[in-house]
This record gives sequence, C-alpha cells and structure tokens, in this order.
Amino acid sequence: MRFSIWDYSQVEITKFNKSHPEYAIDPTDIFIFTWFKGFAGKKGSTVTNKKDQKKMWTKEIDGVTYYYIRYEAIINDFPILSYSNIKSIQRRFDKYVKAGIFDRKVIYAGKKGNFSYFAFTDLFWSFEYDNNNPEHKENYKQTKQAGEDNSVQTKQAGEDNSVQTKQAGEDNSVQTKQVGEDNSVQTLLINSTTSLNNSTTNSSYTKAEEVFYKKINQLFGYNPYFSPDPLPEIIKSFDECQLPLQKLDKYLEWIYQKLKPKCKDADNFINYFYKSFTQMSYISRFKNYEKDNIKIICPVCGTEYSNKELNCPNPECNFQTAYGDDEDEIIYQKAQYILKKTDENRYREYENAINELDKKIPVSIRITNKEKNEEYIKKQREIEFQYLKISKTA
Repeated sequence: MRFSIWDYSQVEITKFNKSHPEYAIDPTDIFIFTWFKGFAGKKGSTVTNKKDQKKMWTKEIDGVTYYYIRYEAIINDFPILSYSNIKSIQRRFDKYVKAGIFDRKVIYAGKKGNFSYFAFTDLFWSFEYDNNNPEHKENYKQTKQAGEDNSVQTKQAGEDNSVQTKQAGEDNSVQTKQVGEDNSVQTLLINSTTSLNNSTTNSSYTKAEEVFYKKINQLFGYNPYFSPDPLPEIIKSFDECQLPLQKLDKYLEWIYQKLKPKCKDADNFINYFYKSFTQMSYISRFKNYEKDNIKIICPVCGTEYSNKELNCPNPECNFQTAYGDDEDEIIYQKAQYILKKTDENRYREYENAINELDKKIPVSIRITNKEKNEEYIKKQREIEFQYLKISKTA
C-alpha cells in the first residue's frame, strides 16, 4: 500500500474510514482538502491574493482562523470532478463538519443572509502524512517480511522490473486467476458490440438504433447508410461519459447544428459529420452543455432559472441557489417574500427593525464577541417571529 496520497496519510484515512464508514473519505475529498489548504495555507495564515480574496474571506474567531468559501470556486478550479451544482460541494462540507474534520461558524448578516465559515480541526491535521510515523515504518517492515517485492521503489541500476512484482520463477504479471480458470480478459474488458447479445442490452440497442436512424433521416432528409455502423461506438462513448441513451436524439440535433456551419464544402458535409460526431470530445462537450442548461425552480418565488446562476433572477426574491436544500433558510426567505408582496408597509417596518439591530450590534462585534452574537441572534428571532411568524429553536 502507498502510505501517502499527496500530503495525506493513507494509513490514517483508512483507519478513519473503518471507524466512521458513514463519513468515509474518498479521492474527491482529497481534492477538496488540497484545494482548501492551497488557499488557506497552514494554521494561522491568511489569503493575500486579491483574486483569491473574492473566493475566500478570513475571520479570526476566538483565536482561530475561519475561512468563508464560495463553493463554485471549487467547481471552477476542478472541472475534472464533473460537478456543476454547488449543492454537491455544500453536502461534502456538511459531511466534514459532522465528522469533526472542519469546524463551522455561521455568521448572521441581516438582509445579506447567513455566511458559513470553516476552520481546520486537529482531526484534519492528523490526516497529514508524517514520514516519521512508526505505523508507516512498521507497515513497510511487515510488507517486506511477507516477501513482497516493491520493485519499482528499490530496483538497482540496469534492473528492469518496472512491470513485474513476482517471486523468482513465478509469472503472474498478467493473471489474477485460479489454476485452470481463464478469465484474464473477460474481467478487464467489456466489448460494447458483443455485450449487445444479451436480451436486456439488445433491447436497449434496438431502441437506440430506432432513435438514431429516425433522427438521421430527419436531419439529412434520407438515410446516408454510414459504414461501418457508428452506433456501437456512440453507445460506448455515451456509457463512458455516463450519459443516458435517452439523450441520443438531443445529441444528434446538437452536433448537427454545431458542425453544419463549420463545413465549408456542403457536398462533403455527410463525410465530415460521420468522422466527427462519434468523437469523445464532442460527446463530453455535449454533456457539459446539458449540465449548463439544467433548469431549477426557485423554492421561494417559483421562478425558473439556470442552476448555474448564484441567485434567483427575480429581483424581489434574490434567493441564493446554495441554500436550495436548507429548509430553514427557505422558510425564512419565503416569509420575507410573502410579506413584501402582501404588506409592503409592514415589510418596511421589518427591514427597519433589522437595520437598527445591525447598527446596535454590528457584524464586526459579533465575530469577536460570542455573547454579543448570541444576543443578536435572540433579538433577530424575536423580530422574525413578530413580523414573519417564524419561530426558531437554538
């Protein structure tokens, strides 16, 4: 086993995963940990780059540095993770807090909303790889005593053992099978064409074939009879991109409109289309196009808008998309929205009461004074109950 993954101890993380399977850390979490450390640096450091300050702010609370994170910054920095919805990143951070990996402080900023700040905990720092950790050394000794040949790490000059990890006289560089059992190929490769022979897949293929040629006829006005048949390659690429075959009709329409203006020779368009539309690069771009065009319904005002937008475009609502799973925040925002729509004068009274409270106990004091922050929360809830009829518990 490799003892380190980037800056983290696989030994410590494996121990954590065994004792806390509900909060198990996976490679995506390692990406996010690395991203967080990259911005925050070690304990006590601050972010000084102006561009990065737009992504993360820092607050000193009880001598501990907390960081405000914009989840979309992680999505933008790590497109390889294939996340397009900030709720997915938010759920990851919720897991880290529940597991005790990060600590979270929620700062209430009146009309501006609530802001979550995160700090590293001792548990997080325990995941860092330590070359002097005796467990790493002990595991290494046990591995060597078991007769394992870690040939890549320890080979002598001129010795070629970069592929094999076998005992002397034993050839197991390819097989992982029992004696007499030949499954060395079947367990590694799935042939998309031959796998269509089973009844379930064959039914899916027939349906995809019907959709494919119907759409091709619609686009070109006739069946060009492509040869060899591109459909098996299309199905394989859709599977690798985790795209359902139900999107095939939409993909063909999209790729046709994408390629048509690029082809200067109209008579050669069919050949150009045939060579291009099976390429993985186009299918991947279509997948991202689909993600970018997912519509969501605002839970506060009912406005339909793109999931890429950070806020509801309705100026009277302006609900933050990141709080789409937060029932308390939805209730709070909806109550404000309804009050504003039904009784504007009373809504102004509510706003004035909140503004007066913000002046009396500003956020600069609440961040550094726990008692004042609790006093603010108590008075804020009294105002919310008076005007919005919302009752919150601690």
